[in-house]
Amino acid sequence: YLYPDIAQSVIDVLNRGGVDVIVSPRELCCGIPAISAGDHATAKRLARHNVHLVRKFNVDYVVCACSTCTHTFMKDYPELIGEDAAAFAKKAMDVSCFIRNVLGLTAARTDVTATYHDPCHMRFGMNVTKEPRELIAQASRFVEMPCADKCCGMAGAFGIINHAISKKIFERKAAAVRSSGAQVVATSCPSCMMQLRGQLHDRGIAVDVVHTVELFRRGMIEKQKREK
Repeated sequence: YLYPDIAQSVIDVLNRGGVDVIVSPRELCCGIPAISAGDHATAKRLARHNVHLVRKFNVDYVVCACSTCTHTFMKDYPELIGEDAAAFAKKAMDVSCFIRNVLGLTAARTDVTATYHDPCHMRFGMNVTKEPRELIAQASRFVEMPCADKCCGMAGAFGIINHAISKKIFERKAAAVRSSGAQVVATSCPSCMMQLRGQLHDRGIAVDVVHTVELFRRGMIEKQKREK
């Protein structure tokens, strides 16, 4: 609902890779807001709904462009509803890992310099660090920012409820982005994107903030142009 352009980019990239993508209008929230608020009854209801819905389609993978949602599917669903979620959790995969490790798609380097911010759930929850960087390095001139693995301060509702603390936490990230000299900051979490866009704008740091897949899609389009 916040960033439908990310979903469109994911679908386009996967379609270009020969993947049939199913997006059901009956999908519901992964449940992490309810889990974070301590409402496990609602989280269980959402988990059961999503697991049973996906089971009907008999898909090979459950691909997600939000690191927190992916982590919830993989780690939280089995704890919430047990064995019923086991097969679903095994099929869940971050879209960067799917593009890189399953599809093996490639892109052409565009004329931008980009850096990467590690979402906490991606790096520490799922130990995924290599694949997003590899996609970015294909589609841009990649530079590693200092402290790329440090939290941006958003952490879902934390950045809204504790806005002043969240801004202070971001100071280190702002300095890191500025020192990288990058024109684009890519990340794999829409919540982190919201924080990066808002906080960098407030500090007058003029960089573009995009999802990793959006940047990779630009590289795929560039590659297609060059091959014509």
